[in-house]
Amino acid sequence: MTALINVIFTSTSGEETTGKAQYDHASGLVTLPGSFQALIEHARAVGIGCALVAHENGYQLPLVHQLWSLPWKTSSSAPA
Repeated sequence: MTALINVIFTSTSGEETTGKAQYDHASGLVTLPGSFQALIEHARAVGIGCALVAHENGYQLPLVHQLWSLPWKTSSSAPA
């Protein structure tokens, strides 16, 4: 059985977007709309952190929590 749940995207730049997602209780799978995937991909591309949290029946369920780091500068002491 699937249900619609509230989802909130928050970025370290201050952006916050709310929406709905499909949640399949049997498998635990959350199917996000494409707009949320685009927000996550954009945050990663520009190097800002983000979190995606589902809200259902008073519970907060973290879906994504990423702190993207900028690429390392080339030097002998930094990882490649």
